[in-house]
Amino acid sequence: MAKILDAGELPNWPDSPGVYVFSCAFPGESAHRLGDILYVGVSGLLRRRISYALGVEGKGAPHGAQRPLLEFQKKGGVARVFVCPIRDDVGEDDLERALLVDYESRLGRLPPWNRAGPGRTAVSDQARALASSILDTLNVRVLSGQTGQRASSPQNTS
Repeated sequence: MAKILDAGELPNWPDSPGVYVFSCAFPGESAHRLGDILYVGVSGLLRRRISYALGVEGKGAPHGAQRPLLEFQKKGGVARVFVCPIRDDVGEDDLERALLVDYESRLGRLPPWNRAGPGRTAVSDQARALASSILDTLNVRVLSGQTGQRASSPQNTS
């Protein structure tokens, strides 16, 4: 169901609800490490939202990952995009909060390009379970004995 896609595959990205995750495929001259998750997002229309993030700054709807992505690319960095279509009966905001809450509980921090935290609104059990499954697929986990510290790098499982 979930797969890793390269930016060159944009026309093939689904125009459906889903989760998208930018990760470091090549760090260039940045502080990021290979496999680091840089941004986690959820959208009702994946193709449109990802195209905003990959678009030219100042053109189209603004996206929170757009500026950091452009700066990362200027330093020679390459990002990959993980896309996971989801059922539309899981609320977009609820799932995004669940992903950020779970990610933060595993690593003790948010992804570097996510500016806003998950907030204090309750997360549904359905969104929590889906978020956990997605982060497990990406191999986001705390190494034993290092709670709130560095997690293992996600693996690209095409």
